[in-house]
Amino acid sequence: MKIIKNFADLAKTPGRSDALTILEAGFRAINTKEVIRKAVHLTDHHLVIQGNNFNLAYYKRIFIVAIGKAGLDAAIALEEVLGDKIYRGVVLSNKTATFTRMQSFMMTHPLPSLSNTQATEELVNMLKETKEDDLVIAVISGGGSAMLCYPYALECQQGQELYEASIKYGINIYDLNLLRKHTSEVKGGGIAIAAYPATVVGLVFSDIPGDAAEIVASGPTYRDTTTIADAQKVADKYSIKKLQMRETVKDDKYFKKVTNILVASNILALEGMQQKAKELGYAADIWKADVNDTAQHFAQQFAAMGKKKSVVLAGGETVVHVDHPGRGGRNLNVALYSLPLLREGQIVISAASDGRDNTDAVGAIADTIARDKAKDLHLDADKYLREGNSYIFFEELDDLIFTGVTGSNVSDIMLTLVE
Repeated sequence: MKIIKNFADLAKTPGRSDALTILEAGFRAINTKEVIRKAVHLTDHHLVIQGNNFNLAYYKRIFIVAIGKAGLDAAIALEEVLGDKIYRGVVLSNKTATFTRMQSFMMTHPLPSLSNTQATEELVNMLKETKEDDLVIAVISGGGSAMLCYPYALECQQGQELYEASIKYGINIYDLNLLRKHTSEVKGGGIAIAAYPATVVGLVFSDIPGDAAEIVASGPTYRDTTTIADAQKVADKYSIKKLQMRETVKDDKYFKKVTNILVASNILALEGMQQKAKELGYAADIWKADVNDTAQHFAQQFAAMGKKKSVVLAGGETVVHVDHPGRGGRNLNVALYSLPLLREGQIVISAASDGRDNTDAVGAIADTIARDKAKDLHLDADKYLREGNSYIFFEELDDLIFTGVTGSNVSDIMLTLVE
Protein backbone atom coordinates (compact mmCIF):
# COMPACT_ATOMS: atom_id res chain seq x y z
CA MET A 1 0.00 0.00 0.00
CA LYS A 2 1.31 3.44 -0.96
CA ILE A 3 2.05 5.96 1.79
CA ILE A 4 1.22 8.78 -0.66
CA LYS A 5 -2.53 8.33 -0.88
CA ASN A 6 -3.04 10.17 -4.17
CA PHE A 7 0.09 8.80 -5.86
CA ALA A 8 -1.76 7.54 -8.94
CA ASP A 9 -3.58 10.85 -9.50
CA LEU A 10 -0.35 12.84 -9.29
CA ALA A 11 1.88 10.50 -11.35
CA LYS A 12 0.84 11.94 -14.72
CA THR A 13 4.29 11.55 -16.29
CA PRO A 14 7.26 9.17 -15.83
CA GLY A 15 9.20 11.99 -14.16
CA ARG A 16 6.42 12.66 -11.67
CA SER A 17 6.12 8.96 -10.95
CA ASP A 18 9.85 8.74 -10.25
CA ALA A 19 9.83 11.81 -8.00
CA LEU A 20 6.91 10.46 -5.97
CA THR A 21 8.53 7.00 -5.76
CA ILE A 22 11.68 8.61 -4.35
CA LEU A 23 9.62 10.61 -1.83
CA GLU A 24 7.77 7.44 -0.84
CA ALA A 25 11.12 5.76 -0.11
CA GLY A 26 11.96 8.61 2.25
CA PHE A 27 8.78 8.09 4.23
CA ARG A 28 9.38 4.36 4.44
CA ALA A 29 12.94 4.85 5.72
CA ILE A 30 11.71 6.77 8.78
CA ASN A 31 8.88 4.44 9.80
CA THR A 32 8.94 4.86 13.58
CA LYS A 33 8.08 1.28 14.46
CA GLU A 34 10.84 -0.04 12.20
CA VAL A 35 13.34 2.45 13.66
CA ILE A 36 12.58 1.19 17.18
CA ARG A 37 12.70 -2.47 16.11
CA LYS A 38 16.15 -1.94 14.59
CA ALA A 39 17.51 0.13 17.49
CA VAL A 40 16.09 -1.67 20.55
CA HIS A 41 16.78 -5.34 21.38
CA LEU A 42 16.08 -7.47 24.44
CA THR A 43 18.38 -10.45 25.04
CA ASP A 44 18.68 -12.41 28.31
CA HIS A 45 17.50 -9.52 30.48
CA HIS A 46 19.83 -7.10 28.70
CA LEU A 47 18.24 -4.17 26.90
CA VAL A 48 20.57 -3.04 24.12
CA ILE A 49 19.89 0.26 22.39
CA GLN A 50 22.34 1.12 19.61
CA GLY A 51 25.22 -0.45 21.51
CA ASN A 52 24.20 0.90 24.93
CA ASN A 53 23.66 -2.04 27.31
CA PHE A 54 21.19 -1.81 30.21
CA ASN A 55 21.10 -4.84 32.51
CA LEU A 56 17.47 -5.14 33.54
CA ALA A 57 18.48 -7.14 36.61
CA TYR A 58 19.45 -3.79 38.16
CA TYR A 59 15.99 -2.27 37.73
CA LYS A 60 12.78 -3.09 39.58
CA ARG A 61 10.42 -1.27 37.26
CA ILE A 62 10.42 0.10 33.71
CA PHE A 63 8.46 3.27 32.93
CA ILE A 64 7.76 4.52 29.40
CA VAL A 65 7.41 8.18 28.46
CA ALA A 66 6.60 8.86 24.80
CA ILE A 67 6.25 12.46 23.64
CA GLY A 68 5.60 13.96 20.21
CA LYS A 69 4.46 12.88 16.78
CA ALA A 70 6.57 9.70 16.82
CA GLY A 71 5.49 8.93 20.38
CA LEU A 72 2.55 6.63 19.75
CA ASP A 73 4.17 4.35 17.15
CA ALA A 74 7.37 4.22 19.22
CA ALA A 75 5.37 3.21 22.30
CA ILE A 76 3.62 0.47 20.32
CA ALA A 77 6.99 -0.88 19.17
CA LEU A 78 8.48 -0.68 22.68
CA GLU A 79 5.53 -2.65 24.01
CA GLU A 80 6.27 -5.32 21.40
CA VAL A 81 9.86 -5.54 22.64
CA LEU A 82 9.33 -5.25 26.40
CA GLY A 83 5.82 -6.64 26.91
CA ASP A 84 4.91 -7.11 30.57
CA LYS A 85 8.31 -5.80 31.66
CA ILE A 86 6.71 -2.36 31.34
CA TYR A 87 5.33 -1.25 34.69
CA ARG A 88 3.58 1.91 33.56
CA GLY A 89 3.73 4.53 30.84
CA VAL A 90 2.26 7.76 29.50
CA VAL A 91 2.06 8.58 25.78
CA LEU A 92 1.49 12.15 24.57
CA SER A 93 0.99 12.20 20.80
CA ASN A 94 -1.25 13.42 18.00
CA LYS A 95 -3.07 10.08 17.80
CA THR A 96 -4.01 7.47 20.39
CA ALA A 97 -4.17 3.71 20.94
CA THR A 98 -5.13 1.30 23.69
CA PHE A 99 -2.30 -0.20 25.76
CA THR A 100 -2.23 -2.77 28.53
CA ARG A 101 0.08 -0.81 30.82
CA MET A 102 0.25 2.68 29.33
CA GLN A 103 -2.09 5.66 29.13
CA SER A 104 -2.43 7.29 25.72
CA PHE A 105 -3.50 10.92 25.33
CA MET A 106 -4.52 12.80 22.18
CA MET A 107 -2.65 16.12 22.22
CA THR A 108 -3.26 19.35 20.35
CA HIS A 109 -0.65 20.66 17.92
CA PRO A 110 0.76 23.13 16.93
CA LEU A 111 -0.95 25.14 19.66
CA PRO A 112 -0.72 23.93 23.28
CA SER A 113 -3.96 23.67 25.24
CA LEU A 114 -5.43 23.03 28.66
CA SER A 115 -5.90 19.34 27.75
CA ASN A 116 -2.16 19.15 26.94
CA THR A 117 -1.40 20.60 30.36
CA GLN A 118 -3.65 18.08 32.10
CA ALA A 119 -2.08 15.13 30.26
CA THR A 120 1.43 16.44 30.99
CA GLU A 121 0.52 16.65 34.67
CA GLU A 122 -0.37 12.94 34.55
CA LEU A 123 3.08 12.25 33.11
CA VAL A 124 4.86 14.35 35.72
CA ASN A 125 2.95 12.72 38.57
CA MET A 126 3.92 9.29 37.25
CA LEU A 127 7.59 10.24 37.11
CA LYS A 128 7.49 11.51 40.67
CA GLU A 129 6.73 7.89 41.71
CA THR A 130 10.02 6.62 40.29
CA LYS A 131 12.85 5.43 42.57
CA GLU A 132 16.61 5.02 42.25
CA ASP A 133 16.30 1.44 40.99
CA ASP A 134 13.77 2.26 38.25
CA LEU A 135 14.41 2.69 34.52
CA VAL A 136 12.62 5.36 32.49
CA ILE A 137 12.66 5.07 28.70
CA ALA A 138 11.69 8.42 27.21
CA VAL A 139 10.85 8.79 23.52
CA ILE A 140 11.36 12.42 22.53
CA SER A 141 10.19 13.57 19.12
CA GLY A 142 9.11 16.59 17.11
CA GLY A 143 5.86 18.23 18.08
CA GLY A 144 6.68 17.62 21.71
CA SER A 145 7.19 21.32 22.44
CA ALA A 146 3.46 21.95 22.03
CA MET A 147 2.30 18.63 23.47
CA LEU A 148 4.49 18.73 26.58
CA CYS A 149 3.03 21.72 28.38
CA TYR A 150 3.16 22.48 32.12
CA PRO A 151 2.12 24.45 34.09
CA TYR A 152 -0.80 26.15 32.36
CA ALA A 153 -0.31 29.75 33.47
CA LEU A 154 3.43 29.83 32.75
CA GLU A 155 3.62 27.74 29.62
CA CYS A 156 0.34 27.01 27.87
CA GLN A 157 -0.94 30.56 27.47
CA GLN A 158 2.51 31.91 26.65
CA GLY A 159 3.13 28.95 24.33
CA GLN A 160 0.18 29.98 22.20
CA GLU A 161 1.54 33.52 22.03
CA LEU A 162 5.02 32.26 21.11
CA TYR A 163 3.67 30.10 18.29
CA GLU A 164 1.72 33.04 16.85
CA ALA A 165 4.85 35.22 17.13
CA SER A 166 6.91 32.56 15.36
CA ILE A 167 4.58 32.76 12.35
CA LYS A 168 4.44 36.56 12.38
CA TYR A 169 8.18 37.17 12.79
CA GLY A 170 9.61 34.02 11.17
CA ILE A 171 11.34 32.84 14.36
CA ASN A 172 13.69 29.92 13.67
CA ILE A 173 13.29 26.71 15.68
CA TYR A 174 16.48 27.23 17.69
CA ASP A 175 15.34 30.61 19.02
CA LEU A 176 11.75 29.46 19.49
CA ASN A 177 12.69 26.41 21.55
CA LEU A 178 15.17 28.42 23.63
CA LEU A 179 12.26 30.65 24.66
CA ARG A 180 10.09 27.61 25.30
CA LYS A 181 12.69 26.13 27.67
CA HIS A 182 12.45 29.20 29.86
CA THR A 183 8.65 29.33 29.95
CA SER A 184 8.17 25.75 31.14
CA GLU A 185 8.78 23.42 34.07
CA VAL A 186 9.11 20.29 31.91
CA LYS A 187 11.34 21.44 29.05
CA GLY A 188 15.05 22.17 29.27
CA GLY A 189 15.74 19.03 31.33
CA GLY A 190 12.46 19.06 33.23
CA ILE A 191 11.53 15.44 32.48
CA ALA A 192 14.93 14.15 33.65
CA ILE A 193 14.56 16.21 36.83
CA ALA A 194 11.05 14.87 37.49
CA ALA A 195 12.35 11.29 37.07
CA TYR A 196 15.37 11.77 39.37
CA PRO A 197 16.94 9.61 40.84
CA ALA A 198 15.83 6.94 38.34
CA THR A 199 17.94 6.01 35.31
CA VAL A 200 16.67 7.75 32.18
CA VAL A 201 17.26 6.69 28.57
CA GLY A 202 16.15 9.24 26.00
CA LEU A 203 15.38 7.92 22.51
CA VAL A 204 15.43 11.02 20.31
CA PHE A 205 13.75 11.36 16.92
CA SER A 206 15.26 14.60 15.64
CA ASP A 207 13.20 17.09 13.67
CA ILE A 208 15.83 19.80 14.11
CA PRO A 209 18.07 20.86 11.20
CA GLY A 210 21.60 19.66 11.95
CA ASP A 211 20.37 17.05 14.43
CA ALA A 212 20.79 19.26 17.49
CA ALA A 213 19.09 16.62 19.62
CA GLU A 214 19.02 18.80 22.73
CA ILE A 215 16.62 21.15 20.89
CA VAL A 216 14.06 18.44 19.98
CA ALA A 217 10.82 19.06 21.91
CA SER A 218 12.83 21.77 23.71
CA GLY A 219 15.19 19.26 25.35
CA PRO A 220 13.19 17.69 28.20
CA THR A 221 15.91 15.12 28.98
CA TYR A 222 18.96 17.33 28.40
CA ARG A 223 20.76 19.59 30.86
CA ASP A 224 20.09 23.08 29.56
CA THR A 225 23.12 25.33 29.06
CA THR A 226 21.16 28.49 28.24
CA THR A 227 20.01 31.15 30.69
CA ILE A 228 17.16 33.59 31.15
CA ALA A 229 19.55 36.24 29.86
CA ASP A 230 19.95 34.25 26.62
CA ALA A 231 16.19 33.90 26.33
CA GLN A 232 15.67 37.62 26.93
CA LYS A 233 18.09 38.44 24.09
CA VAL A 234 15.99 36.28 21.78
CA ALA A 235 12.77 37.91 22.97
CA ASP A 236 14.28 41.35 22.37
CA LYS A 237 15.50 40.27 18.92
CA TYR A 238 11.90 39.62 17.85
CA SER A 239 10.33 42.42 19.95
CA ILE A 240 8.44 39.91 22.11
CA LYS A 241 7.48 41.67 25.33
CA LYS A 242 6.26 40.73 28.81
CA LEU A 243 7.27 37.07 28.80
CA GLN A 244 7.23 35.46 32.23
CA MET A 245 10.35 33.28 32.35
CA ARG A 246 12.06 30.89 34.73
CA GLU A 247 15.62 29.62 34.97
CA THR A 248 16.24 26.00 34.02
CA VAL A 249 17.91 23.74 36.58
CA LYS A 250 21.63 23.36 35.94
CA ASP A 251 22.68 20.96 38.75
CA ASP A 252 24.62 18.03 37.21
CA LYS A 253 23.27 15.55 39.75
CA TYR A 254 19.96 15.32 37.88
CA PHE A 255 21.67 14.23 34.66
CA LYS A 256 24.38 11.80 35.80
CA LYS A 257 22.09 8.81 35.13
CA VAL A 258 20.66 10.15 31.87
CA THR A 259 21.69 8.69 28.50
CA ASN A 260 20.31 10.31 25.36
CA ILE A 261 20.48 8.38 22.08
CA LEU A 262 19.68 9.79 18.64
CA VAL A 263 17.72 7.00 16.93
CA ALA A 264 16.31 8.81 13.88
CA SER A 265 16.87 11.95 11.85
CA ASN A 266 16.19 13.16 8.35
CA ILE A 267 19.46 11.64 7.12
CA LEU A 268 17.66 8.26 7.28
CA ALA A 269 15.01 9.61 4.93
CA LEU A 270 17.54 11.24 2.61
CA GLU A 271 19.65 8.09 2.38
CA GLY A 272 16.55 6.04 1.59
CA MET A 273 15.62 8.53 -1.12
CA GLN A 274 19.14 8.54 -2.52
CA GLN A 275 19.17 4.75 -2.78
CA LYS A 276 15.79 4.68 -4.54
CA ALA A 277 16.84 7.44 -6.98
CA LYS A 278 19.93 5.45 -7.94
CA GLU A 279 17.81 2.33 -8.42
CA LEU A 280 15.70 4.36 -10.85
CA GLY A 281 18.79 5.34 -12.83
CA TYR A 282 19.45 8.86 -11.54
CA ALA A 283 22.66 10.38 -10.25
CA ALA A 284 21.68 11.29 -6.69
CA ASP A 285 23.36 13.60 -4.20
CA ILE A 286 22.42 14.79 -0.73
CA TRP A 287 23.09 18.54 -0.78
CA LYS A 288 22.48 19.24 2.92
CA ALA A 289 20.47 17.89 5.84
CA ASP A 290 20.44 21.09 7.89
CA VAL A 291 18.42 23.53 5.79
CA ASN A 292 17.53 26.55 7.92
CA ASP A 293 16.69 29.31 5.47
CA THR A 294 13.71 31.31 4.29
CA ALA A 295 11.38 29.38 2.00
CA GLN A 296 11.94 31.91 -0.78
CA HIS A 297 15.74 31.88 -0.69
CA PHE A 298 15.90 28.10 -0.37
CA ALA A 299 13.54 27.66 -3.34
CA GLN A 300 15.69 29.97 -5.47
CA GLN A 301 18.82 27.94 -4.68
CA PHE A 302 17.17 24.54 -4.98
CA ALA A 303 15.45 25.21 -8.29
CA ALA A 304 18.82 26.14 -9.82
CA MET A 305 20.31 22.73 -8.98
CA GLY A 306 20.40 19.49 -10.89
CA LYS A 307 21.41 18.40 -14.34
CA LYS A 308 19.91 15.92 -16.78
CA LYS A 309 18.91 12.59 -15.18
CA SER A 310 19.83 13.69 -11.66
CA VAL A 311 18.23 14.13 -8.24
CA VAL A 312 19.39 16.56 -5.54
CA LEU A 313 18.13 15.95 -1.99
CA ALA A 314 17.91 18.17 1.10
CA GLY A 315 16.42 18.12 4.56
CA GLY A 316 15.68 20.59 7.33
CA GLU A 317 13.16 23.36 7.81
CA THR A 318 12.58 26.61 5.98
CA VAL A 319 11.18 29.72 7.65
CA VAL A 320 8.05 31.50 6.48
CA HIS A 321 7.18 35.07 7.43
CA VAL A 322 3.45 35.64 6.84
CA ASP A 323 1.70 38.96 7.46
CA HIS A 324 -1.74 37.54 6.68
CA PRO A 325 -1.88 33.81 7.60
CA GLY A 326 -4.09 31.88 5.21
CA ARG A 327 -3.96 28.19 4.32
CA GLY A 328 -0.44 27.03 3.68
CA GLY A 329 2.82 25.80 5.13
CA ARG A 330 6.54 26.14 4.58
CA ASN A 331 6.75 23.18 2.18
CA LEU A 332 3.86 24.44 0.10
CA ASN A 333 5.55 27.83 0.00
CA VAL A 334 8.80 26.26 -1.22
CA ALA A 335 6.90 24.58 -4.04
CA LEU A 336 5.13 27.81 -4.99
CA TYR A 337 8.31 29.92 -4.86
CA SER A 338 9.99 27.28 -7.08
CA LEU A 339 7.28 27.19 -9.71
CA PRO A 340 8.32 30.12 -11.95
CA LEU A 341 11.98 29.06 -11.80
CA LEU A 342 11.68 25.49 -13.06
CA ARG A 343 13.18 24.17 -16.29
CA GLU A 344 11.42 21.79 -18.65
CA GLY A 345 11.58 18.27 -17.18
CA GLN A 346 12.36 19.53 -13.67
CA ILE A 347 10.28 18.67 -10.58
CA VAL A 348 10.56 20.09 -7.07
CA ILE A 349 8.90 18.57 -4.01
CA SER A 350 9.23 19.74 -0.41
CA ALA A 351 7.35 17.60 2.11
CA ALA A 352 6.66 17.51 5.83
CA SER A 353 7.83 14.18 7.22
CA ASP A 354 4.97 14.13 9.76
CA GLY A 355 2.39 14.25 6.97
CA ARG A 356 1.02 17.71 7.75
CA ASP A 357 2.43 20.92 6.32
CA ASN A 358 0.32 23.12 8.62
CA THR A 359 -2.61 21.64 6.65
CA ASP A 360 -3.86 18.17 5.76
CA ALA A 361 -1.38 18.10 2.84
CA VAL A 362 2.25 17.01 3.19
CA GLY A 363 3.33 19.40 0.43
CA ALA A 364 2.82 19.79 -3.33
CA ILE A 365 4.44 18.81 -6.59
CA ALA A 366 5.84 21.68 -8.65
CA ASP A 367 6.80 21.34 -12.32
CA THR A 368 6.11 22.94 -15.68
CA ILE A 369 2.83 20.98 -15.95
CA ALA A 370 1.61 22.72 -12.79
CA ARG A 371 2.93 26.06 -14.02
CA ASP A 372 1.15 25.77 -17.38
CA LYS A 373 -2.12 24.81 -15.70
CA ALA A 374 -1.82 27.75 -13.31
CA LYS A 375 -1.35 30.05 -16.31
CA ASP A 376 -4.43 28.60 -18.01
CA LEU A 377 -6.45 29.18 -14.82
CA HIS A 378 -5.07 32.73 -14.44
CA LEU A 379 -3.70 31.98 -10.97
CA ASP A 380 -1.37 34.68 -9.66
CA ALA A 381 1.31 32.92 -7.58
CA ASP A 382 2.51 36.16 -5.98
CA LYS A 383 -0.99 36.96 -4.76
CA TYR A 384 -1.39 33.53 -3.17
CA LEU A 385 2.03 33.87 -1.50
CA ARG A 386 1.20 37.32 -0.11
CA GLU A 387 -2.03 35.98 1.35
CA GLY A 388 -0.39 32.85 2.76
CA ASN A 389 -2.63 30.65 0.61
CA SER A 390 -0.16 28.30 -1.06
CA TYR A 391 -2.45 25.37 -0.16
CA ILE A 392 -5.36 26.90 -2.07
CA PHE A 393 -3.13 27.55 -5.10
CA PHE A 394 -2.10 23.90 -5.41
CA GLU A 395 -5.60 22.73 -4.52
CA GLU A 396 -6.81 24.53 -7.66
CA LEU A 397 -4.21 22.53 -9.64
CA ASP A 398 -4.98 19.17 -7.96
CA ASP A 399 -1.27 18.92 -7.13
CA LEU A 400 -1.36 18.66 -3.34
CA ILE A 401 0.31 15.56 -1.87
CA PHE A 402 -1.52 13.64 0.86
CA THR A 403 -0.19 10.95 3.20
CA GLY A 404 -2.17 11.47 6.39
CA VAL A 405 -0.37 11.48 9.75
CA THR A 406 2.81 9.43 9.29
CA GLY A 407 3.66 8.75 12.95
CA SER A 408 7.14 10.16 12.41
CA ASN A 409 8.76 13.59 12.38
CA VAL A 410 12.33 14.24 11.24
CA SER A 411 11.81 17.76 9.81
CA ASP A 412 11.16 18.30 6.10
CA ILE A 413 12.52 16.38 3.11
CA MET A 414 13.07 17.96 -0.30
CA LEU A 415 14.02 16.82 -3.77
CA THR A 416 14.64 18.39 -7.14
CA LEU A 417 14.59 15.93 -10.05
CA VAL A 418 15.63 16.62 -13.64
CA GLU A 419 14.51 14.06 -16.20
